[in-house]
Amino acid sequence: MFSCENSDVEILKLCYSLAEGLQMPYQLTAKERMLLNKVSNFKRYSSNRKALLSSRLSSLSSPSHSPSTSTPFLYAELPFESSCHDTISVIQTLSEKLTIGSEIATTILMTYRVSFNIQIPYHVVVSNPDDMNLLKNALELDCSNKLEVVHDFILIHNWNKNQISDLICEEIINHLNCHIKTKTDHPLMWDLNLNTDFNYILRLLHDDCSILGYKIFSYARALFKAYITSNTDMKISELAFIIEIIIRAHDCFSADCNMEGISAILNKCQTIVMHLVTFRSWKLIVRLLTSIARYSEMNYVFQILKENDQFEFLLMKGSRQDSALKIALLEYLRKYCPDNRDLYKMVALHFALFSEVALLWERDAKSVMKNLIGISKLEMQNNKINPDTEPYVIFTNTDGTRLCLSKAMENYTHATEFHLQGEKLTRAMHTAKQAELLAVQLSLFNGLPASATTVCILDLESSQIINLISSLLSFEQSLILVEAYNYSPDWASVLFSQCILQNNMTYLEHFLNHLPLTESITRDICRRFISNFNIINQQGTSNMKIILNKLPSVHAKYQIASESGFNDIVEDLITTGQLCYLKDTVWKRGYKNS
Repeated sequence: MFSCENSDVEILKLCYSLAEGLQMPYQLTAKERMLLNKVSNFKRYSSNRKALLSSRLSSLSSPSHSPSTSTPFLYAELPFESSCHDTISVIQTLSEKLTIGSEIATTILMTYRVSFNIQIPYHVVVSNPDDMNLLKNALELDCSNKLEVVHDFILIHNWNKNQISDLICEEIINHLNCHIKTKTDHPLMWDLNLNTDFNYILRLLHDDCSILGYKIFSYARALFKAYITSNTDMKISELAFIIEIIIRAHDCFSADCNMEGISAILNKCQTIVMHLVTFRSWKLIVRLLTSIARYSEMNYVFQILKENDQFEFLLMKGSRQDSALKIALLEYLRKYCPDNRDLYKMVALHFALFSEVALLWERDAKSVMKNLIGISKLEMQNNKINPDTEPYVIFTNTDGTRLCLSKAMENYTHATEFHLQGEKLTRAMHTAKQAELLAVQLSLFNGLPASATTVCILDLESSQIINLISSLLSFEQSLILVEAYNYSPDWASVLFSQCILQNNMTYLEHFLNHLPLTESITRDICRRFISNFNIINQQGTSNMKIILNKLPSVHAKYQIASESGFNDIVEDLITTGQLCYLKDTVWKRGYKNS
């Protein structure tokens, strides 16, 4: 122009010629090829097109998307001529070389891409006076890459948010109506599954999805009102249509975090659910619940399904991977059905939540125990007893105390069952021991009059454990206690206290039924006996000899008896046929060697 050459003008002219079909990529002159400069991009697009098809929607993720500044749009695998793809690649590469006029090149690129997808010549697309009607006809005729086509139309003609939302609203209503009538598996629109891919469509509106949400919701609300006020009976298919529209409206409000819109949706859902109950349409109720997926706000649906024996239907239709549904169901069962073990098992089996359910039972058991201990401390304070200075918390023998302990024990029993089903054997053993501990606590009330007191054996410290098993508990109770707390007691100290000081030889008998009386335990008891000889009575001495006689090792028995001055035991060993054995062992090697 005016005898001056401008590379940007030359590039735009070449883009237009390529788009119009006046020139093909392989017909470029040497001068035109120099304009490309980025031949690698052109070659790579042609050779790797198929490998990039799965990313066809990725370019819509940014609100600032522009085809002139992003990678070329990618196409579904259809039998178009490769020259068309090459033309798009060349125009794309040329547009990246522009310093001025990039918007014009972008429009040429998108318009050619539209003509390519809808299979209408470029000049017809450019000259068509009714762009909205052209787009609707192309979508209706099942063109290729529909979402891509819509996106390009929006940018080419610079549609505002209302125009875009009007188009999408109309398309959604038409496609959902078709879905309900044809009873397809999933609602489809522009070859996208609305259940999983609706967010791609919403990206066309960027951060203004609520505009579409209100339009869709208004249509659903008007439709529902018309059905309610009409004299004709509402059909299930009509309710199903309204539900699908409301689900999409909720998706729009959720995308914008529009709490006002979401609240309106939830209110309308409750009204619709009540109508669905009259139809006994559990399928639609579950569809609405799981699609809105606001389980805390809609937990009334759980109660409706439970009351109508349709809880299992929710599990069959709900996704096993829906973690929000898992949590909501467990929370609902914990609050409203704590004793319904069948429902717990049903939910656990469906979601493989055995461990989670078991932990819920454990948590409830601990809560009951904590509250009971707190109440008992308050009672002690009311009776002028300081629980912080007393060796143990005191439980009062009342129906309330027994009920709480029984409740906690049942909860631990349930936890054990679920841990076993979840193959968590270590946890199952732990909860089983806690249940046994609570059973021991209950047994301490046996034989006590009403309002009498006994020690609390829950939530103990180590010093409290050793004092209890050394003085107040039987051996069986002691064994359960130490196993529940995973405590390793000094059995020599316990046996000395129980058998020598308290003359409780039944404790020894029960001890021997479960554990061996070793040489080290016996020697330790004997050392305690000798060091405390001045406070031990005659019965205690007799008990010490009984313990020593229970020791299986003859030479250890002889040594300990000799050291302790129990001559009668030594004489018994000699006179009862053990003399030869002692000659070959103790007497031959001496005490230190044996």
